[in-house]
Amino acid sequence: MASTASERLQLPLRWSNTTIAQRRTLVAAGLGWMLDAFDVMLYSIVLATLMRELNMGKSTAGLLNTLEAPRGFRKPAAGN
Repeated sequence: MASTASERLQLPLRWSNTTIAQRRTLVAAGLGWMLDAFDVMLYSIVLATLMRELNMGKSTAGLLNTLEAPRGFRKPAAGN
C-alpha cells in the first residue's frame, strides 16, 4: 500500500512526544557534554595560573595541553 505525502510528514520533535527513555537519554547526553566542556574550561584556567606561578613558557604550556587533550584517544595498555 502506497503512503501519501501527509502520512510521510512527521511532526517536529516535541518534548511531550518523547518517551521517558528518550528524555533520560537526552538529559544524560546534555550533562555529559556540559561536564566535558567544564573540564576543558577548568583546565585552561588552571594552566594560565600554572604558567604565571611557575614562570612557564608558552611552549611548555602547549606541550602540557597536547599531552592532556587526546586522553580519549590513548591506546589501551597491553593486555586490555
